[in-house]
Order: sequence, then structure tokens, then C-alpha cells
Amino acid sequence: MSMDKILVVLALALLAGCEGGREVAAPATAGSDAAMAEETEAVSANTPDVIGTTWQWMSSVTQDGRVLVEGPERYTLLLQADGRAVVRFDCNRGGGSYELEGDSIGFGPLMSTRMACEEGSRDAEFMRELDQVTNWSLENGELFLSMPDDGGTMRFAPVPSPEGSDEQ
Repeated sequence: MSMDKILVVLALALLAGCEGGREVAAPATAGSDAAMAEETEAVSANTPDVIGTTWQWMSSVTQDGRVLVEGPERYTLLLQADGRAVVRFDCNRGGGSYELEGDSIGFGPLMSTRMACEEGSRDAEFMRELDQVTNWSLENGELFLSMPDDGGTMRFAPVPSPEGSDEQ
């Protein structure tokens, strides 16, 4: 098929999906609802509890000692089901990709805005430790991210739900 024909087909498909600025639902096919339900169940069954929860950094134990994080709500991590991580590095926001397989986890390059946070911020330390983690575990409702060769462990707790809300 020539490039011109492909462009025409794409343009027609886009136009067919719009009706006066409103979205038009695709016609249902036999069994499509059942297939979608099965796919959703399979994804949910294979999605660890760590995904979809916003976690706040509580502490780290490394070879340099133990760090208790002041203001853990300023250092958060959300692993999305699509393989993207959304991260708050104190006054900066960013994220990147991650891979989760069994109890192994690895982050792709993490990026963030580059605002200068207040003195005493642990934004660079938080990013550096996340870059090093290789394993994860959940214990008593907390997330632990471990670095290789006994390099340390980061401890996270779920961000508390706002009062009167069921969302995290």
C-alpha cells in the first residue's frame, strides 16, 4: 500500500471517530466485552500490590548509616501499570521507566525538574538510591527497595488517604 493510501485511510479513520467534536464509541463485536474483562482480570492478577500505590520514603539503611526522612510526603514514588514511575524529589518532580520481574526491580534513567530545594533536602540522595535498587518486597504493608551487595535498603509507607476519601 502506498504512503498516500495509508494517509488517506488514517485520515478517514480519524474522521470516522469524531462526530461534531464528540467521541463515537466503536461498534461492539461479539465477545469483545468478555475478552476485555478476561484481559483486565489477567493484568490485575499479574500486577503486584506495589503498583498503583503512592509510596512515601520513610528511611534508608546503608553502609553509611541510617537515615530517617523528615517530611516523607516530599519524597514519593508511584509505579504505574504501564512501566512508568512518577517520582517527587522534594521540590522537584520527575520520573522514568521501571521494570518489575518477580522480586527484581530496576529503574531506567530517572529525570526531574532542576529547582534548588531548601537546604537539607535529600532530593539527590533519593534519586541516587532509587537508581541503585535491584529488589523489592512488601512486609506489613510497607515497601522495601534493596540495593545490591548489601548496599542498603529504602523503606516506604503508603501515602495516607486524604480524610474522607478512599483514594491514595
